[in-house]
Amino acid sequence: MATAPNLVPYQEPTSALTFGKLLLEVAREMGVAYYGASGDEVAQIPVNIHDLEECKRHVNNGLLMFFADAPKTGWRFTRPVASMDLWSTVNKASGTTCTAVTDSGVTTVTATAASFSESMELHMMDVTTLTNDVMITKVISTTVCEVNLNGEAVWSAQTYSITTNGNYTMPPYFAGVANGQPSYGADSNEGVSLSWVDESKIRRWRENTNATTGDPFWLAHRLMYTDGLGKRLNSRRFEMLTYPTPQSTQTIDFPFEFHFDNMVDFSDVPPVPFVHDETIKAACLAVVERDVFDKPGRHSENYHGKALQQSHTIDGRMGPRHLGYFGNPGGFARDISLWRDNLYDRPDVTGTGFS
Repeated sequence: MATAPNLVPYQEPTSALTFGKLLLEVAREMGVAYYGASGDEVAQIPVNIHDLEECKRHVNNGLLMFFADAPKTGWRFTRPVASMDLWSTVNKASGTTCTAVTDSGVTTVTATAASFSESMELHMMDVTTLTNDVMITKVISTTVCEVNLNGEAVWSAQTYSITTNGNYTMPPYFAGVANGQPSYGADSNEGVSLSWVDESKIRRWRENTNATTGDPFWLAHRLMYTDGLGKRLNSRRFEMLTYPTPQSTQTIDFPFEFHFDNMVDFSDVPPVPFVHDETIKAACLAVVERDVFDKPGRHSENYHGKALQQSHTIDGRMGPRHLGYFGNPGGFARDISLWRDNLYDRPDVTGTGFS
């Protein structure tokens, strides 16, 4: 019987810069590195809490500066593909229940079957015995979420429903820019092409009082100004608008620019390919010159004059080696494009070139 291979856990290259290594570089430049109680040890990260917090601030500000100094079309590595659920009405009127418990001021709802997705955050949930709907504030898993009780008391084993209005809350790490063509998820067998449009176009098509449902073919995104309770949001969350409103649960994929969290632990690594580490280090030292010494110097010159330009060159090499077919449109490729763009449901097709 064959045995499973020994799998080696992924490790960063030992030359890759971690948060701790960047902190040490900044501490040396600021003159606050720790050299041991007697001052006769190798340079270490500061143990003084004030000096350490200052170093952390400069490193994270350096990372922010690097992200802001992107090429005109943005950093290619900031374009991951997100998967997002578009749900129709989730009606759990029988057979499935949920229970709410409040602990330390946080109310958690647990359902007996998969019901929740991240795109439901800031939407309303109708619980059978309650007078007011409650708002989903955070989705923990498909069966657990946190809610705003909206004046109601906690409950036990109640049925519930969540109804869509065609708008869906986008992931918190979505930075406001969709960087490419959206598509339905793998194995969805959809014949409809998805396209980004301006949100005003969807609003105009929703003017008709006859609600339109089906497989969406238009998407838009906009900043969320209010939550499900109509209260002003102190947030940068975005929502996705769809047309028509989905009649069943769908998964869509789309490339986007992401937000990132500050590095906290010494073992954290910058959210960039490690080929840019030298530029990240140069950016952190340039920030020290700017914010500590109030005078640009050799590190600022190195960052802007050499390291950043090299990173732009490296980023350009991450693009495709060819751009595709540039000939006259026609034949099979054209016919497939027309078929996908104009039919709402993919038919069963057999023959050469079809699947």
